[in-house]
Amino acid sequence: MSMCTALRIVFLGLATGIPGYGVAQNGALTPLNAAEIRSVERALDRSLLPKGATDVHLVTSQTFHVQSAGYTELTLVPIRYTISEPGLVEGIDREHDQCGLYLIEPSSTTRFEKMVEGDEAGPIQCSGIEGVGLARGQGPHAQVILIFNAHTVRRSRSAPYLVSWSENDKHYVVEALTPPAGVPVSDSLTIAQVRKWMESR
Repeated sequence: MSMCTALRIVFLGLATGIPGYGVAQNGALTPLNAAEIRSVERALDRSLLPKGATDVHLVTSQTFHVQSAGYTELTLVPIRYTISEPGLVEGIDREHDQCGLYLIEPSSTTRFEKMVEGDEAGPIQCSGIEGVGLARGQGPHAQVILIFNAHTVRRSRSAPYLVSWSENDKHYVVEALTPPAGVPVSDSLTIAQVRKWMESR
């Protein structure tokens, strides 16, 4: 899908055939066009990044405006970056690939969330984002599923997250999703599978 096309995808009760998008919900994900991406990249608040973050790249193909009832409530900007730390050999640093998510509100209030943190053995890295799609939310605000790819030296896994509106905080928040009891961890999750998880919660 060309990011130069200002494409609006609206869901008003029928699922579309576009992978990772279609779902019955009154919400929309609108990809940013090329001019919007350049504007966001110039204005990105890099002071929010973890200390030592370098080689920062926007994942432009997965950057969206989140709309509810025709209004943009949030812009999601996933990024990849590198963190360096001293290695075992003096003078040679080890580099770890990481992912993060900027949440930009229409007021220009910006927050940053680091993705794929956990307690697995070995350094957890992130090689990118696998998909973005709407969840089957019932409220007035859209809910968005994001799936990142996490890995250690031993294995890789899909790392799903939900971006949803918090009435307590009065803004969108990010939460990690875990599989229901008995469902194995996968390295090839789809948006449709995560929707089923959420229905079983």
